[in-house]
This record gives sequence, structure tokens and C-alpha cells, in this order.
Amino acid sequence: MIIFGNILKTTPDIFSFWHSSERFHPGLNLGLYENEKVDALLELIRITNNQSSRIQAIQELQRIITKDKPAIFLFSPDYLYAGPKNLGGFNVKLIASPTERFEEINKWYLKTARVFK
Repeated sequence: MIIFGNILKTTPDIFSFWHSSERFHPGLNLGLYENEKVDALLELIRITNNQSSRIQAIQELQRIITKDKPAIFLFSPDYLYAGPKNLGGFNVKLIASPTERFEEINKWYLKTARVFK
């Protein structure tokens, strides 16, 4: 048994975790998972520019992987950050990892003042 964690960005590329070509060194398919339909979906997700087709392929991929159970997914944390209502410059809608929470801290502010030129 191995417990393995990863942090995926907002547009994750999970090809290396589930494609059968990544089963052996140096790939990350640690469960040695192999499914031709999953391989085809992963390849389609990588090359398609059509957002609705991509979402549909991701949903199908999720359904197949959940059904096949090549891994047991323990948890997926949510990152929730609360701040004061008057905090300006904080425009982040989605924080995919803890390191992103202070990415644009230099743009945050609490008070403003008018400056006449």
C-alpha cells in the first residue's frame, strides 16, 4: 500500500497519473492502471479546445475511474479564506493550493485616500 498525495492546479493534467503509457519509470501511474477508454479520454482532454466536449470527457473519465476503483481517494481539501469586507484588491475566485493564497498580496489594501495632483 502507498499513500500518495498531489496538488493539482485549476486546470489539472492528470495524464501522467492514469494513462497506461505512464505505468513504468518515470511515469506516475503508481497503481499500474490500464484502460483503453481512459487512455483515449485523457488524450482527447489534452488536445480538445472545445470546453463543453472537454467537460463531458472529464465527467466520463471520472465515472470510469470511480467504477474501476484503481485507487481509493481519501480526501480533497477545500481552501476557504475569510477576510474583511473592506479588503480591496483581493480578486481571487479559486485557490487550488495553499501557496496561491498570498500570490497577489501586494495588491491588497484596507484604506484609500484621495490624492490631489
